[in-house]
Amino acid sequence: MQFHYISAVLFVFALVMHLLLRRSGRPVLWLGSYILFAIGFIFLTGYLYERGSVVRACPLGNTFEIVSFISWSGVLIYLLIGPLFRMTHMGLFIAALLTLCNGLLYAFPGLNAPYDHLLNPSTTWIEFHASLAIFSYGAFALQFLLAVMYLLQYQSLTAKKPHSFFEFLPPLLKLERISLVILVVGFLLLYISLFVGSFTWFTDQGDVSIKKWVISITVCLLYLGLLVARLTHRLIADKFAWLSIVIFLVAVISLIPLSPTGASEPAGTVASQVSE
Repeated sequence: MQFHYISAVLFVFALVMHLLLRRSGRPVLWLGSYILFAIGFIFLTGYLYERGSVVRACPLGNTFEIVSFISWSGVLIYLLIGPLFRMTHMGLFIAALLTLCNGLLYAFPGLNAPYDHLLNPSTTWIEFHASLAIFSYGAFALQFLLAVMYLLQYQSLTAKKPHSFFEFLPPLLKLERISLVILVVGFLLLYISLFVGSFTWFTDQGDVSIKKWVISITVCLLYLGLLVARLTHRLIADKFAWLSIVIFLVAVISLIPLSPTGASEPAGTVASQVSE
């Protein structure tokens, strides 16, 4: 847990740095923000590796781990696209979201309940399917933040007295273009996850409940519809941003019944050695 604490502190520091520089009217140096997120990512990776080594599986056994894994994947995607788009402005929103998520996780210790979940050969593909699916949620989280940024910039431009804070936000066209790229990445990851999971479904339906399968397919279809509507220009601008936000919230709510089988059952197992 020490690694997780350190990463959380670094993300809070990134948030404070962005807010102070924005308030002073000075731009945030892209490289400085990038390095701070990179260090936080390294410590978060250390936590997930430590956790996975104990449970001998991808750490997705409780809400704490799922949120941490989504945060990790979101930061990773941001670090990968950062040098390409130089989205310094996005660092503020990512840091804010990570701080909010970590605050909720620490405020409710029950979200990190111990569980008995050891990997065995028959569940290897299930683990890969689940990890890939949750990884796609990291991309969708970034797309959600871009939608929020788009709406803030859109409202600022349409207002008679725009706030000086929004002058730092990227142009609407750039926000929409990057949002589309990340949406494609997230959808492809989720689609591949369902494709891999389908093998387990057809060979051993007992390993994956039909409820989980239906919810996963529904989320995938929602994002497919969003992507098709955007590519065909049937859904653009603020309507695309609003629907992106709604679908992401629906996808997050759908994670509640999608926890791994048996992961929610408290047990005095080796998994508790990391959670304490």
